[in-house]
Amino acid sequence: MNRQVWEKLPPLEGGNKFEALKPGARPLAVTSDGKPLLVAAEPGNGRVLAFAGDSTWHWYMQDFEVQHKRFWRQVILWLAKKDDADEKKLWVQMSQRRFSPGAKIEFTAGAHNTENEAIANASLTGALISADGKRRPIALTRQGETWTGSLRDVIEPGDYSIAVSGMAASTPLGEAKARFVVFEQDLEMENAAARPELMASLAKMTSANGGDTVAPEELPALLKRIKEQPRDRQVETETKFTPWDSPPFFLAIVGVLVTEWYLRKRWGWV
Repeated sequence: MNRQVWEKLPPLEGGNKFEALKPGARPLAVTSDGKPLLVAAEPGNGRVLAFAGDSTWHWYMQDFEVQHKRFWRQVILWLAKKDDADEKKLWVQMSQRRFSPGAKIEFTAGAHNTENEAIANASLTGALISADGKRRPIALTRQGETWTGSLRDVIEPGDYSIAVSGMAASTPLGEAKARFVVFEQDLEMENAAARPELMASLAKMTSANGGDTVAPEELPALLKRIKEQPRDRQVETETKFTPWDSPPFFLAIVGVLVTEWYLRKRWGWV
């Protein structure tokens, strides 16, 4: 926050007093009479920040909510060494990470700076990366400060990634990825649970022929009932019988043919 913004903020009710500052510590903000209020130090590879104010909540309560959030966000980013003004990040979000083949896959993407504010002049492009590393472009649609995209033609099971890259004023913003899985769907085993109501419906359709449903605990009684039922059953079949189908008639025909051949041979007719 610049000096003009600081001067507009509601005054603090009070603050702690620093008796003395260690060598290397530098005041970032002071009171009207020159007392240090915000002090920073960087011992070794670390960072330390001491704030003596005790009532920044007044900023939030008096319509300076944005400035209040920005102040404490910048404090945390500076302590975490994430205060590089040129550092930017892309993000990709998906509502789920497992999809059936051919299902609609939707995602949202965006570009934020270190203060978690959307980059207004960013331009994003998307790509689908398959398990073998092949890429194909994905059309993105801008909606305010975010971009949305969807896929419907991912059929082959496997691991995939959605990669989003961006540019802002000819400056690359890097690349963000989100992984998801298309699982192999077995329709036969999709619902392997028993369906008693379906079995009861089938049994009702065949009730005229003795069909019935039996609970598992009734199985012993059913087996006993089947065992006690009579086995004698009369089955009517229709069979046609002619003299030509008997073995003696077949032998008579063969005898006539042999005798005829023998006589023709003897009389020299062949």
